[in-house]
Amino acid sequence: MTDRPVYPGETAPAGSPGTAGNTGSVTTGAPAVTTPATTASSAAAADVGITGCTVDPNDNTFVNLTGTIVNHDTQTDDYDITITFLQGSTRVGSTGDLENAITAGQNATWSTSGSITPINTGTVTCQLSSVSRTPST
Repeated sequence: MTDRPVYPGETAPAGSPGTAGNTGSVTTGAPAVTTPATTASSAAAADVGITGCTVDPNDNTFVNLTGTIVNHDTQTDDYDITITFLQGSTRVGSTGDLENAITAGQNATWSTSGSITPINTGTVTCQLSSVSRTPST
């Protein structure tokens, strides 16, 4: 497979840089680049990954995210996920997602979107900033 940049509005092929794990990046006006590791540090954060991060092709102030959860706990849990959007080291937005009743051992997908206030046409990094896992009631 030939590596090539992923442009806003595209979904990167599986195994491409920035398509799995706890970060992803998209660029407004230029190719995507590799991103830093998550700032979330917990067992729950190890259960969550970002698989897609794209700037809306019709509105560069809107980012769409997709991800996965693998519940490594021994019970059914709810996940509260927070993602921060960065341009360089500047925070340009954030969003969250709540996923309920993920059973022990279950593989699940999640998706959310959020607004950004871009400071230029540079790379937007989607970084998992926190994850909390609580028993479902």
